[in-house]
Amino acid sequence: MSHGDAMRLGIILFIPFMVGLTFSTRIGVSTGGYTARSPYLYAPCTENIHLADKQELEFRWKPARLYGVRGYELRLYKGFQTFQDGLLMSEYIRGRRRSFSLPVALFKDNKIFSWELTEVYIDGRKSDRGYCSFEIQEE
Repeated sequence: MSHGDAMRLGIILFIPFMVGLTFSTRIGVSTGGYTARSPYLYAPCTENIHLADKQELEFRWKPARLYGVRGYELRLYKGFQTFQDGLLMSEYIRGRRRSFSLPVALFKDNKIFSWELTEVYIDGRKSDRGYCSFEIQEE
């Protein structure tokens, strides 16, 4: 095999490898990096939420993707379960936000709450849901 033939063979083998890598990263297959499938929920996600002297409770998260996000679907439930009969509210949040506030009055009747957040992308697809529970401490 001549040097030119070896170079052509190397290029023929290298190009499909690179095309395969490019294709796999575009469809969400991890090639060694971290790929999140749901938003990471920061707060409230604890057992000691105090509402004294507050007008609103802020919900904060880290997006799963930094591009192509149209908005978020936030759902708030009473208790630990995310069943329809425990749904207190559902809100569509437009844009690439990282927080959303709700009035404290919404949290007066119950002690334990759960919330979930799903990203909605420009192409209509959705992320997996992020989920967290928290407990309101009585003052």
